[in-house]
Amino acid sequence: MASVLEIRDRLAKLTGATLRKEVANLILSSKEVIKAKEAELKAGLRPSKEIIGTYKSEEYKREKMAQNPSAGGTVDLIREGDFKKGLFIQNPKPTEFLFESTDEKAEMLFEKYGEDLKGLNQKDFEDVWNLHLAGKYREALRKITGL
Repeated sequence: MASVLEIRDRLAKLTGATLRKEVANLILSSKEVIKAKEAELKAGLRPSKEIIGTYKSEEYKREKMAQNPSAGGTVDLIREGDFKKGLFIQNPKPTEFLFESTDEKAEMLFEKYGEDLKGLNQKDFEDVWNLHLAGKYREALRKITGL
């Protein structure tokens, strides 16, 4: 059994930087976070849960409705699927995570529909964290501390 001093020394390894690094590693490698963003786009929603936009052409709206009924005929940023297939997460600041896409149209789409689309709804993220990442985080902390 570890002494109080040994436990204190092990817990000292859990610095703010260490904790942030572990969180970042989990989020950046999480397929579940990407899937949550894909679901948001498929529903035609911004992180705020407002619709991304509407189409001016009724004919195109019907075409999109047939292609993706989940968005209800609103903008979903899914035509060929390249934008969605190219989604990845960036970590530009220690506590900031943003979606980008390798699709050549990504920059134009973010400019046209808004930089807020680089985010994810907070509740959706918390659901992913609780269901898929929290246990992995606890395990990572156990490995670091040996406790």
